[in-house]
Amino acid sequence: MAGPAGTRHAPHGFFNGGHMNVSNKGDVRAFVHTAERTGGWVWVISLVDFAARDVRRIFVSDETYTNQRAAKDAGDARLEALAHDQ
Repeated sequence: MAGPAGTRHAPHGFFNGGHMNVSNKGDVRAFVHTAERTGGWVWVISLVDFAARDVRRIFVSDETYTNQRAAKDAGDARLEALAHDQ
């Protein structure tokens, strides 16, 4: 699902409970971003609780990608994999 400025985010309630240890309270959403790292790009997944106005978790890829699109695609795939683990 596309979010602001082309970011990808999971639907309302994604990552609530389970092994992610995020409360069922609030409006928690996951977003995929990219960031430059020396020599390339990485994906960043942010879990944001909008009701609490709090960033719950941030995941950053260990792997560096040659371009922004590759990092974004890998981040989207990782988010999908995490969603299926729930």
